[in-house]
Amino acid sequence: MEQFLTIQNITFTLGVLGILFTVYKYFRDPDIESDKKSSIFDYRLTTIEKQLSNDIQHFDAMLKDVHQDISEVKTKVVQLATIIDERVPRVVK
Repeated sequence: MEQFLTIQNITFTLGVLGILFTVYKYFRDPDIESDKKSSIFDYRLTTIEKQLSNDIQHFDAMLKDVHQDISEVKTKVVQLATIIDERVPRVVK
């Protein structure tokens, strides 16, 4: 038993355990970082999707207002053209 508990054997065992722990940590940490970045990316993507959905609804409402305003302008232009045709005599050649 005394041959197994020498300083060299204890140092060797601690060194091997240290190397095993280092290798384990080397492969585990990128996975954890990747999971964190993935969850952050998913959260940001979800937030952007919600914001775009709200913006699209707002844009549709504004577009309807613009179409209504254009229709009103068309009506006014037709009325003005009619008034001008009635008031200004045409010159026949």
